[in-house]
Amino acid sequence: MIRGEFRPWGNIKWLNKHLKGKQWKLIGSIATGDRSIATWRYLHESKNCDTVIMLKIEDIKMAYWGDEPFCRLCERENQYLKEGGLQKSIRKCDIRDNLVQIHTYAEQMVNSGSTDNIIIDISTLPKRYFFPIVKYILKCTNNNSILVTYTVPEMYDHRKPLAIDPGPWRALPGFRELFQDGNKNRSLIVGLGYEPLGLPQILRDGEFNRDRVHLLFPFPAHPSGYLRNWEFVRNLDSEVAPYYHEPIRVNGYDVSTIYDILMKQTNNGEDSVVFAPYGTKPMSLAMCLYSCMYPDKASVYYTQPKSYNPLYSSGVKTVKGEPAIYAYCIRNQGIDLYH
Repeated sequence: MIRGEFRPWGNIKWLNKHLKGKQWKLIGSIATGDRSIATWRYLHESKNCDTVIMLKIEDIKMAYWGDEPFCRLCERENQYLKEGGLQKSIRKCDIRDNLVQIHTYAEQMVNSGSTDNIIIDISTLPKRYFFPIVKYILKCTNNNSILVTYTVPEMYDHRKPLAIDPGPWRALPGFRELFQDGNKNRSLIVGLGYEPLGLPQILRDGEFNRDRVHLLFPFPAHPSGYLRNWEFVRNLDSEVAPYYHEPIRVNGYDVSTIYDILMKQTNNGEDSVVFAPYGTKPMSLAMCLYSCMYPDKASVYYTQPKSYNPLYSSGVKTVKGEPAIYAYCIRNQGIDLYH
């Protein structure tokens, strides 16, 4: 028996089969990691790809990484072109692009091609890109189907930080700022990741009551990832003092269940909430979808890094011989599944 809303998700090959092999337009990114072109490769090989826009997002150059980010980005672009990608599908971007520029890429996707069905691949899209892109496409289309995909890497780099030089704590482009009412009764829901990127300082400043802070903990997780998640918690505890409750354990890939947990924590959309998406991309997607549904009740804040580790992730995880590309149906034939 299925409880609540049925929101199909799973391996992209399985889900696409049950969606009758639709033709899709794809907006994704070319990044330093192998997984950045995995969704495109699947669609290209299965001949389900109508139109493609790939954002090649360059970070701010940092001496810490040397020339490796540039070299790896070029390597991935060359691989994409060698496997059949088109040069005209690539958009050169800057990590500092503003909301108007980000909306331009989404608008180009909406207005292109011969099908209205869209896939948004968030595997390597920074949050300050994919949050407004998802919001724009949901708002500016209506009778189509929309999938969001996420490819699991084989491994993350454990020797160096995943990102450096985080920016100030601010709302993601296109999402409302903190409620200027001085009310500390609003909730803060933090998606736990590997690195807090300046979050402890925000909590130390006393913007939120401790008993209104909720931590979403990805579980189960790989042992090394599990330890890094707990280190994240310890970093917060050392700055803010221990919380009164255990983190809420969630499957970091199950967008539907995480969305339902967000609904429960906010009294079904009645309470004001601020999201801090530091966890898995699917966890962040659930926060994004909630914020799109309740724009007057939800804020999304993040400390956006200026530069990412060129070895942030490598490889593509496989499950039973298939690439671990998870697809989430957020709209099916004009019906929004997250509401």
